[in-house]
Amino acid sequence: MVNIAKTGYHPPRSILPEGSLDHWVMDLGTFNITSTSGNNFLLVMVGLFSRFTILKAIPDKQALTIAQQLVDIFCTFGWPKIIASDNGKEFTATIVTELINNSSIDKRVPNPFNPLGNSFNEAFVGITKKTIVKQLQGRKEDWDLYVPATQYAMNLKYSRLHKNRPYTIIFNKVPSDMKDYSHMKPTLRSEAVDSKSIENKFKYATEVVISSLAKRIKETQDIDNAYFI
Repeated sequence: MVNIAKTGYHPPRSILPEGSLDHWVMDLGTFNITSTSGNNFLLVMVGLFSRFTILKAIPDKQALTIAQQLVDIFCTFGWPKIIASDNGKEFTATIVTELINNSSIDKRVPNPFNPLGNSFNEAFVGITKKTIVKQLQGRKEDWDLYVPATQYAMNLKYSRLHKNRPYTIIFNKVPSDMKDYSHMKPTLRSEAVDSKSIENKFKYATEVVISSLAKRIKETQDIDNAYFI
């Protein structure tokens, strides 16, 4: 109540992304040890809408290395509208800045005087590191071997934000179980591909599913904001 009474007080609000893969946040983590493959850092990127996470083990945090990873990710998942990071030199160097500007991406950085400004990015870095450390069993130099499996596990975990799996939101399918599929016979469709049907399914996914998820995200954020204000 004291804060609310202050002149010019603006309580923190959660960001509501427009759609899947439109808004990414990125940060770096380290295990303070060089892996057997020569990697020293972990690039963590999270889609703000879906919570889909991409993990990349990298040898250094030079701007060129970061730029190469961004190009690889964006050429695979599509170029976003917004990307956010802290003010680290690896994210503000000329080559990264030019890549972002030439792609017409809105680059955002948190307020340096706000202790919660980069908390979302740092939280996912922390979750990633804890998950990997639990698997190491003392073999710290093998940390990068567990990055792919950790990424997969994080994307299969239901998100509190929208009550869905990030994997399902991005790929519009339930992940396959790890079981023996060798006995299954391939199914060959005799009818021609119906482009109209594909178009309708895509329209349903974008207009119905995504909008429903956005509504659920907004409801969760409103509850959280009311609790912390």
